[in-house]
Amino acid sequence: MLFRSILTHKVTGQPILYVQEAQTARFNELARADSDALLAALFAVLYAPAGVLEHRWNRGDLVIWDNLRLQHARPAFPPGRPRRLQRVVVAEQSLREQIPDFRPGDPV
Repeated sequence: MLFRSILTHKVTGQPILYVQEAQTARFNELARADSDALLAALFAVLYAPAGVLEHRWNRGDLVIWDNLRLQHARPAFPPGRPRRLQRVVVAEQSLREQIPDFRPGDPV
C-alpha cells in the first residue's frame, strides 16, 4: 500500500503535504529525478533556519502543537543524562481515524 503525500486536515479542511526528511524517500507519481528535485526544494524551505523554533525548556513549561501541521523533533540527547517527558495526546479522533490509509510497517 502506498501512503498518500497529500492529506486533508480533518478540522480545517486544508490540504497538508505530508513529507518529512526522515521518512520520505520519494513521490512515487514522479520520475526519480523530478521527485528528488521537488523534495530538495521542499526540505530547503521546511528546514530553513528562519522557520525553526527552538524551545528552551524551563520547569513548568507546556508546549502544545497540531501534529498534522507542525513537524517537531529534538536534537540528540546527551547519553547518561536523565530525560523526563510527560506526553499527553488530545484528539477527538484516533490516529487511524485521522489517517485511515496508514499502516505500521508499510514501506515508505
